[in-house]
Amino acid sequence: MKRHFLIPLMTMALCLGMFSLTAKADDTDPVEEYDLYVAGVRVTSDNASDLSVIDGVTGNASYDPDKNTLNLNGATISNTNSTAKCYGIRYVGAKDFTISSKGKNTISAAGGTSVEYSGGITVGNPDGYSGKTAKLIIDTASGSVLTAEAGNALKSGVPRSWGIAYEYNGGLTIKGSGTVNAVSGKTRDGFGIHSQGDINITGKVTVNAEANGWYSSEGFENFDAIYIDGDVTVRAVASDAETESCGITSEYIYISGGNVTAAGGKDPNPPDDSYSDYYYYAGISAVSLEIKGEYTTVSAKGGYASIWCMSKLEISDPLRIINPKGGVIGSDRPLIYEADGKTVALDVLIKDPNPKPTATATPTPTATSTPTPTVTSTPKPTATSMPKPTSTPKPGATSTPTPAQAASVSLTLDKTTATVVCGKTLTLKASLNGASSKITWKSSDSKIAAVDPNGKITAKMAGEVTITATAAGKSANCVVTVLYKDVTSSKDFWYVPTNYLTAKGVVKGYDKQTNFKPANDCTRAQMVTFLYRLQGEPQPKSSTCKFKDVKKTDYFFKPVIWAVEQGITTGVSKTKFNPQGVCTRAQTVTFLWRMAGKPAPKTTKNPFPDVKKADYFYTATLWASEKKILAGLPDGTFNPQGKCLRRQMVTFLYKYDKFINNR
Repeated sequence: MKRHFLIPLMTMALCLGMFSLTAKADDTDPVEEYDLYVAGVRVTSDNASDLSVIDGVTGNASYDPDKNTLNLNGATISNTNSTAKCYGIRYVGAKDFTISSKGKNTISAAGGTSVEYSGGITVGNPDGYSGKTAKLIIDTASGSVLTAEAGNALKSGVPRSWGIAYEYNGGLTIKGSGTVNAVSGKTRDGFGIHSQGDINITGKVTVNAEANGWYSSEGFENFDAIYIDGDVTVRAVASDAETESCGITSEYIYISGGNVTAAGGKDPNPPDDSYSDYYYYAGISAVSLEIKGEYTTVSAKGGYASIWCMSKLEISDPLRIINPKGGVIGSDRPLIYEADGKTVALDVLIKDPNPKPTATATPTPTATSTPTPTVTSTPKPTATSMPKPTSTPKPGATSTPTPAQAASVSLTLDKTTATVVCGKTLTLKASLNGASSKITWKSSDSKIAAVDPNGKITAKMAGEVTITATAAGKSANCVVTVLYKDVTSSKDFWYVPTNYLTAKGVVKGYDKQTNFKPANDCTRAQMVTFLYRLQGEPQPKSSTCKFKDVKKTDYFFKPVIWAVEQGITTGVSKTKFNPQGVCTRAQTVTFLWRMAGKPAPKTTKNPFPDVKKADYFYTATLWASEKKILAGLPDGTFNPQGKCLRRQMVTFLYKYDKFINNR
């Protein structure tokens, strides 16, 4: 009996002993892996405190996971593995990531025929946009130098090389008082600094960006906004390239301090119409550029333009100088020149194929040079100068007026251009000098925006109107753009195209013209209608439509007939047009190409790996790319079967109207 009782006890003791041994073995701390790769090796809790244990890393380099900071002090990081994707530093996490630079630090990545992507510092996914909001912060100590250089990416396809690339939308900040150098290798697409989110350069830092791409080359390339402020020095240079070469290019650029130098390259094979190259071969190229600050200096030159803006250029007084060293200062729309607190629209020459700038291309405004804010008082400039309006008073005009001067009558508004969102109000202020008279107000289209006797504007629907104030035989105008409720941020790439095409009557919105719905799919019916309006709504020859799914009462009835007659569309079958079907990206560029008369592209180089010679849209895609209508996606592909959204559609149409219609 005792024997039978002891056996279970012995068995239990043995099991407990084994459990104890197992538990003791499991007490060992596991190795933690972090979202950081250095010289191609993942950083872990084993190597984080001293990264020099990694092959390719020398000097003082460590990673603090609690602060998510890579600390460099006299370090060299080199990834010598010629793999398809080769990076010196790569961070893939979702938290803000900081690189702290002290002393002299060099980060490099290998190149070669097997390398498709080569990057010195890479954050995010280089072959596609990421929706993460992490920030990259490069903090430089005084006297420190951080150099990030990429190798020559030479693999067939769409190889890219960059010094610093940031693919999240949280933004890139470079600050401190040291130096950052970002250099791309020689490759198809080369970028000194490339970012999907905002770029902020602040403090006393010096940033040098150099691009060496032969197809596209950008010193700074950014899809949102670049902010340069403080006692900083920024230098950006790009090599000659086949499709685009800019020192600095972004949707929106704000310079409010420092010394900025930007140089773009030339097109080795310029098209006959070099106008399309102005925006893509400039020292500084933007949708909107603002330059402010008493001690700000900007020097820019490019193959076709020193500074080129698709929307507006604002320059505030006092300003040291804007010093163009090549090309013209130009815009697709009247520029806004701001001085002494007032603005005046300046007409500019935008089609000079052989610009010859002079050293006095842009005069420094003075406190007494406030121009009369009417567009009609501004002379047209020559290709080499930003002229001073003829109505500008001489320096003595601020002295005590004589009786003869007091007799002159003038009427001015506090704004010559303005924007207001649908459903909102804005009040203009009029100043009448030299007379006493009632001021009356009038809107050119009260359906878009109405104005009351006190100058209060009420925005009703998206569009553009002119508000006119009249008194004592004088009048003053303000051009008011009424914005859709869902297109209000000037940082969105579709902001300018949407408002431009709405003002022209090409596109219309929803909800009584108060919402545009930019993220909605663009239908085939909408696309042909927009093309029809863009071409001036020509009367089709026929009054009947061959498609059974297109009725006479449909808003797209005439546009479809016209598009068929012009060879723009053939429908999805002999009897069906499929008006509510989503228009693909391939169909969009094909429609535009056919509307242009099916021109043959001058180049045979295909920039997109997902576009094959056998595709029906092959020639149209090459043409659209050559004419700068199509830029492709961040990963270098076209995605031909992808849906064309309304915001993408207006951008295609806007570029077509600029580069093909030359409007």
